[in-house]
Amino acid sequence: MLAGDFPDPAVLKDGADYYLTTSSFDASPGLLIHHSRDLVNWAPLTFALPRPLTTVFAVDLVKHGGRYFIYIPFIPSPWAPEFGSAPRIFVISADRIEGPWSDPVDLGITGAIDPGHVVGEDGKRYLFLNGVRRVRLAGDGLATDGPVEHVYDGWRYPDDWVTEAYAPGGAQALPPRAMVLPGQRRRRHGRAADEPHGDGGPGPVRARPVGGRPREPGRAHPQRG
Repeated sequence: MLAGDFPDPAVLKDGADYYLTTSSFDASPGLLIHHSRDLVNWAPLTFALPRPLTTVFAVDLVKHGGRYFIYIPFIPSPWAPEFGSAPRIFVISADRIEGPWSDPVDLGITGAIDPGHVVGEDGKRYLFLNGVRRVRLAGDGLATDGPVEHVYDGWRYPDDWVTEAYAPGGAQALPPRAMVLPGQRRRRHGRAADEPHGDGGPGPVRARPVGGRPREPGRAHPQRG
């Protein structure tokens, strides 16, 4: 549907229109915005970032109060040593999706990535960050209005487990052919199964052999033919 190197898509629905931008990494200009009416056929529209400060990835594209915003994690890069050694989150904005887009504004958020813009039940704007953190934004979305705060502690697996996939909420149901690496002492590949601990408490997503079925402690399950 969109051929090429377009990872980490951020998609915005705006009336009958859809807009998409993706990680542009070290490309200049960066943040190419595509337009679609059906999520299948996409056409390039404009570049939102003519001169990236450093490497760009995993942005969030939003519209709020009739204005467009892209929240950008800039990542340290050897070609931009003046940027520093820690990721920082900036924002650009525009009255029209076609631009012109503003220059990047530093939000003063250091050591964070993966921004996600939301409006809370209190009507305030927030930016959620990696590590299940958030920061309240000013009304115009161009500055923070408080400190970065940790907002959620999920289920934690034992420290001696070797893991490469973790669901903070505990066991999760995934599509039948999803591939995961289990939170167990040994790694195995297989179809995913929602399998809690033997004590019935919350647990990780675990793998099961191809062709097998999820098993619950203390309960017999017939096998497929």
